[in-house]
Amino acid sequence: ATIMTVAHNALPRVLQRFHADHPAIRVRVLDDVGPKAVEFVADGDAEFGIALEAGDRPHIDYDPIVEDGYILACHRDHPLARRRRVRWKDLAEHSYISMGPETGNQIRLVRALEEDGLLPRPAYEVQHLSTMMGLLSHGLGVTAVPRLSVAGRPMGDLVFRPLVEPAVSRYIGIVQVAGKTLSPAADALRTIAVDELRSMAEARPDAA
Repeated sequence: ATIMTVAHNALPRVLQRFHADHPAIRVRVLDDVGPKAVEFVADGDAEFGIALEAGDRPHIDYDPIVEDGYILACHRDHPLARRRRVRWKDLAEHSYISMGPETGNQIRLVRALEEDGLLPRPAYEVQHLSTMMGLLSHGLGVTAVPRLSVAGRPMGDLVFRPLVEPAVSRYIGIVQVAGKTLSPAADALRTIAVDELRSMAEARPDAA
């Protein structure tokens, strides 16, 4: 099970490596919002998951792997594209695209920004990163995305800039049932996932 922002960018690399080592093993991917990814693991539908937290589930272990900062994404013709970095309060002047309230990313941003009044009011709300990228590519607004969700991918007309004051990040980790041993295949996949996420996180910050 995995959050959608990891499924969008990091997971293809993970599965490519896994398939090279284990071509006969079939992999079932359950990609959904963060709380749902944890639920898949808790209910036994997935052996392990990639998520932002375990939530209120004491029988689920959460092992943080990498820190992933949020960056600005916008069309290359947007006025903010000309800046080297962008403050959160600057986004209030532009059409903002947000993820849905049940997504792990939106939950994280609400926690970090809402109390100080820095969370932009959305002009558009979407549920999937691919939809968000489509709106951005047509110049319909700006948004904040986790760097690892776009790092190393060609994004056509989109550009990315650091978001500051404050710098906000999330942690990506592995969730699995406490005390339960993974199957050999799942353990091998988990090892590759951890290695790939760490490798992407250690890449140059401007790789996005």
